[in-house]
Amino acid sequence: MARILLVDGVLERLQTAAMSLREDGHSLWIARGVSEGRQALLSAFFDVVFTSQQLPDGQAADLVSAAQSIDSALPVIFFASEPGNTDNPGAFDIVSRDSELDQMRRTARRAGELSALRRENLLLRSALEALDQSHVLHGESAAVRALRERISEIATSNLPVLITGEVGSGKQVVAHAIHATSARRSKPFLRLTGSRLGELLERGADPAQSALLNASREGSLFLDEIGLVSSYAEPAILHLIQHAQLARAGSNERLVVENRILLGTRGSLQEVIDPARFRFSWVQRLDLVRVHVPPLRERLEDVAGLCEFFSLQTAADLHVSPRAIGPGVIEKLYGYNFPGNIRELRSLVRRAYMISNGTELRPGDFLLPAPESATADLPSMAGTTAEPGKSFDLLAYLQRTEERLIRSTLHASGGAQAEAARRMGISRSLLAYKLQKYGIRPPSR
Repeated sequence: MARILLVDGVLERLQTAAMSLREDGHSLWIARGVSEGRQALLSAFFDVVFTSQQLPDGQAADLVSAAQSIDSALPVIFFASEPGNTDNPGAFDIVSRDSELDQMRRTARRAGELSALRRENLLLRSALEALDQSHVLHGESAAVRALRERISEIATSNLPVLITGEVGSGKQVVAHAIHATSARRSKPFLRLTGSRLGELLERGADPAQSALLNASREGSLFLDEIGLVSSYAEPAILHLIQHAQLARAGSNERLVVENRILLGTRGSLQEVIDPARFRFSWVQRLDLVRVHVPPLRERLEDVAGLCEFFSLQTAADLHVSPRAIGPGVIEKLYGYNFPGNIRELRSLVRRAYMISNGTELRPGDFLLPAPESATADLPSMAGTTAEPGKSFDLLAYLQRTEERLIRSTLHASGGAQAEAARRMGISRSLLAYKLQKYGIRPPSR
């Protein structure tokens, strides 16, 4: 049933409406004006709002504006002062005070169904964005078995979780596994990336984003790539984790968030808990449950099973017959370092399907990048100091060296700019400037 907010200045009318709506199993909240109504909207999520046109401290239009600014999917129903009064822009429907209570109950049911449908659509769109990442945790290596045990240990808790791991190692899969093992498994799972999270925290929760949070209430909220969020948003993240409240831009208002918070960031656990290497010092101070996802090179015994899984998955996506993993493939893959981890292995299998045309995948179908050396192909400096009669362009030489080192490090980081910047000991903004300067396009991830 729906969560309904009733707003009216006359207590008797509120009680009568509440008694009638409770007969249908709805949960009711009562407010006696615009101010109380707005505070209620910030303190809890609702599916339907009923309001009178005239309120003690303002007009119903003020409450409609507040409701739609907080949650764009929230329908508002007016109690009309007269049966023929329909001048209420923004209203889902209008019921007369003189009408039967059954009409109010029918209207509440229709509004609740519409609210649920709107939010279901929001969740479906959000789920489609990460559909290919939502598979279960595959592998039988000792590292994966230990990871499964760790997930089982923490799933029943409501404490925030910090999930660390290299790019492509499966942090989102682990977040899904924590959610699926918890008591919240029947509720939605919502993922926000670092860039989207930064916009949300810096500009405040806009109505569409609030509607998405409302749709996922009481579920799990996975805030991925928190290391990419600007320092400006740091206090807002801290407040969200500590108090389950989201700051709204330009005001002191806080929107209550009813989700369990899961955080994801690139890097090892040792790097993240080291204040000298990880920018967000509050991570060390918070009571966070910590989970590290091992890189694929530390669980190579899982490569064979993962190849089989990705082969079946790719065949289904491409509507072709599955292809067997031929002799020599796994041995070839064992010799590779997998800087892009499981995500890279999945891409290798998909590319192998594009290249091959038989019933099995062969070693030659797996195009592994050639290993690069940070000093490969650099111009030799031999003789420059020994032969002072010769001249050379030092600035050009340094720029060429810098460009090639950046390209090599970016490739070794699997295209992850934040990780490449960390390895080189520079800021991400400086790396972005260097990429633009040298016309370097990061490899596809």
